[in-house]
Amino acid sequence: MSCSFCSEEDFKNISLKKEIEKTQREVSHDSKCKKIKSLKASSLIVSPNTKFVDLPRGGCVVFTKIGPIQFGIPPETVKDSLKLGIEVPSYYILPSSKWDKIYNISVAEFEFPAYFNFFIKKKKINLICTKENEQAIKAIFQETLLGPTDFEATSKILKL
Repeated sequence: MSCSFCSEEDFKNISLKKEIEKTQREVSHDSKCKKIKSLKASSLIVSPNTKFVDLPRGGCVVFTKIGPIQFGIPPETVKDSLKLGIEVPSYYILPSSKWDKIYNISVAEFEFPAYFNFFIKKKKINLICTKENEQAIKAIFQETLLGPTDFEATSKILKL
């Protein structure tokens, strides 16, 4: 599998918790993350002093000493990071609601970041999510990488 999971219970016991809690206090989508969706990605300059950036299609990347951490994973998030010239994160925090009802999109599109990190960068991603999300994600990886576990081949041939 190309990712590791951290449940809320496990999250309490690791040192990463302090770093993420600090960044969560510093970053709030409602107040502190600058809205750059109206800017073209190519016109945005991310300086070494930048602490966070809103991605053009959604999600917020926070730069920390352990590397970039992304809150939310909307579609095309890998393309946004690459176009902005920032490192594709290996830490992702899945929001409690996996669906943005305003824009009608999933904010938990973890497959491409996982595959990009695993196949291109040769490293795992870390998904911080609930235990229920972990089970669903494992099922999705099972299907996308290995196929269904209960597929029945049929001998019937359809005649068109």
